[in-house]
Amino acid sequence: MMLINRCHLRVDYCDAVSFMISVAKYNSPIGLPEIKKWLDENCKIIEEQDIKKYLNNVLVRLITGDSYEQSKKDK
Repeated sequence: MMLINRCHLRVDYCDAVSFMISVAKYNSPIGLPEIKKWLDENCKIIEEQDIKKYLNNVLVRLITGDSYEQSKKDK
């Protein structure tokens, strides 16, 4: 759904799952302001003309096993 809205979550899978579990816990102290802040920090809006190139880069990272964190270090 996020990608339909041109938004890509740019964190490792484990970090995303950990955050979602923290939010879903009974009586979680994480509220909407914290969720919005986390999404703002970890999502990238992709310009419509760049979607194909961006998805190709994501596919290459998936195939090669490079994580998003590693690709940030390489830049």
